[in-house]
Amino acid sequence: MALILILDDRATNRNIYARLAAAIEPGIVTEVFADPLDALEWLQSNRVDLVITDYRMPGMDGAEFTSRFRAMPSGALVPVMVVTAYDDRSFRLRALDAGATDFLQTPIDHFELVTRARNLLALGRQAAPPAGPAHQPRPAPPHSSQPAASDAPRDTPRDVPGDAQPRGGIAGVPGHLVGPPLVPPMAALPEGLSAAELASILD
Repeated sequence: MALILILDDRATNRNIYARLAAAIEPGIVTEVFADPLDALEWLQSNRVDLVITDYRMPGMDGAEFTSRFRAMPSGALVPVMVVTAYDDRSFRLRALDAGATDFLQTPIDHFELVTRARNLLALGRQAAPPAGPAHQPRPAPPHSSQPAASDAPRDTPRDVPGDAQPRGGIAGVPGHLVGPPLVPPMAALPEGLSAAELASILD
């Protein structure tokens, strides 16, 4: 369901544009405004799919309105159609520089407005970023009475003479970071087997 904002200081034009907007596609919803400031205030908290605005309005023209709308986070990618009675190129350039997407010159062709608006809605849907899954905060880990890893006592490396290494580890590296010893401790040698005999077997 698309939402279209219509801005024109003339009530007759607002009614015409609203009726034509209903013919663009099923389910169209319109919001009409006569004052650009009221429209900008409403846009602060609402998102639209298309804006149709008159160029010549008292207090603020369509180019300035478009520029302010583009400055909003929700207005960067929304198509803006400017309806103008001016045929002067300078007016079109000013509106384009403000961020207008398309133009219609009055007196408007009803079929052209409907067709252009339908195309702009399709363009806006292609440009809109895809909606990703809602961010779900990760649950806090359950409370544990066990001390944290950073608080656990750490092994203090012992001085090892020469190039010798501690059993099951590397010199200067705590044993709990290396893994189990490659050979059993000397106290676990089979009865009657000396360390020298074990070394000859391993060689």
